[in-house]
Amino acid sequence: MATYPEYRGTPRNFTWQFLNQPLSVLKAACGITDGGSSNLTTTVTVTAAEVLAATTPGDTVKTLLPSPGAGKYLLVNVIVVKFKDATVAFDQSPAYGLTQFQGNFTLNFFGLGTTPDIAGYGNGVIAEVDQSLDLKFNAGTAPSAGDGNFIFEIEYQILDF
Repeated sequence: MATYPEYRGTPRNFTWQFLNQPLSVLKAACGITDGGSSNLTTTVTVTAAEVLAATTPGDTVKTLLPSPGAGKYLLVNVIVVKFKDATVAFDQSPAYGLTQFQGNFTLNFFGLGTTPDIAGYGNGVIAEVDQSLDLKFNAGTAPSAGDGNFIFEIEYQILDF
């Protein structure tokens, strides 16, 4: 069990004493852990301009999660991709994927048109150590026209290797 410093003095001093503690004490007091099993969530929007800028297989469209740091890896529990705000359909249906990840994930432009829809889903996706989560253009013909946003809702963990 974590121990916390004893605070004495005025309310002003309580705040000052607390804020002057090492980061590890503050994290413990707030229930924040490095590694472990705490689920984190984020939402990342990939715009049509970012999609259209990736023209060659292997191009990174966008980094969805940064590298977790040395000796750590990302475990994506759930990733859902929503397609919204389109007025012009993408003119091609290339293949996109997640770099250096293993697991179940698909992102499909085929048939999206301009109607809001679920464009992708994945779970149990795991990264190599110290690897960011990047959306990559894998194969096919890159779209040259189209709009709309892809909203990635990601629940993940940063784990120690």
